[in-house]
Amino acid sequence: MKPASKTREHIIPKWLIELTGDQNREGFFGYDMRNNIKERVFSFKSFQFPACKDCNDIFSKLENYTKVIIEKILKNQFLNSYEIDILLDWFDKVRIGLWLGYLYLNKDISVILPKFHIIQRIAQKDRMLAIYEFNDNLKGLNFIGVNTICFEFLPSCFALAINNYVFFNSSCDFLFAKRLGFPYPVESYLLGENKPVFFKITIGSGKIVSPLIRKKIEKSSVEIYQPIIHTEFRDNLEQSPYNCDYVKKNSLDYNEGIGSIFFKRIGNKVYKLKEDKEIVLSGSKKYDRIQSWKMIPKQVLEFQNFLIDTEPSDKLLSVDQINARKSNKKLAKKFNKLLIDKLNKNNFYNVANSV
Repeated sequence: MKPASKTREHIIPKWLIELTGDQNREGFFGYDMRNNIKERVFSFKSFQFPACKDCNDIFSKLENYTKVIIEKILKNQFLNSYEIDILLDWFDKVRIGLWLGYLYLNKDISVILPKFHIIQRIAQKDRMLAIYEFNDNLKGLNFIGVNTICFEFLPSCFALAINNYVFFNSSCDFLFAKRLGFPYPVESYLLGENKPVFFKITIGSGKIVSPLIRKKIEKSSVEIYQPIIHTEFRDNLEQSPYNCDYVKKNSLDYNEGIGSIFFKRIGNKVYKLKEDKEIVLSGSKKYDRIQSWKMIPKQVLEFQNFLIDTEPSDKLLSVDQINARKSNKKLAKKFNKLLIDKLNKNNFYNVANSV
């Protein structure tokens, strides 16, 4: 979809570029596969793309709120549920914005044709953050996992490094709904290109089972989880499996489909953050910066491979579609495994800055 009333949108906002260093500094933005695998190096402030003017106006409010929230995180200040909800909205925006941005950069070779704007993917799926701290006070900005084939096919997981913090972010349908006690699908099928996914939903257990995601996440300062009521059911909640006391009690805004904020610290259980309470997103666990540049990219790559294997069944598609999807998934996972092998061989600095 081409944006109407075009303007230019900074995927990485100017306030964040300035917060993390010289706004005129150059960054590495992967490789241009159309030009003899040439490195893409240009200034952060030049990393902008066509955008819808109305969406851009809406995003400006989100950016203003998020700027204050990020500054509070960097100063180890308290946040409430509504601020964390805004932060998760912002990570949806940045993650999908980076996906669209890289598709635009690779438009002559990419097989993906995006059919939605960023605003259509904010607060639409279960989402989480794992937050890591460095043991230094250096400034910097980096995004990890956005230059992979997996991310191109399924933009559901990446990491963003802001000064001495790294934010590992993931979001997809029913990512942890079942283990959080929310309604979840017992069957799911892809129906074809440009068609919605079919989900057969059952009521949840109303109980929390740890870990919320059955995929290892490295120990972090805090893990943040927010369930989202699937969009298919929001117009008729009273006739849906979500119409129960457990979901209502664990929602920031039940009618809008927005779940409560849940959090977990090292060695602790998962707790709901009550609306009149606040938490600090820092903790006692801090990582060496060099060590993290191996750990975090590896986690992103492994998580991308994990998510691509949890997609709905494609058995209702045509044989050609099934074979194409199988081939694409195999290629995407193989590419990530090659990068993981390089990380394991301690070539992690160059690899971390290329994914």
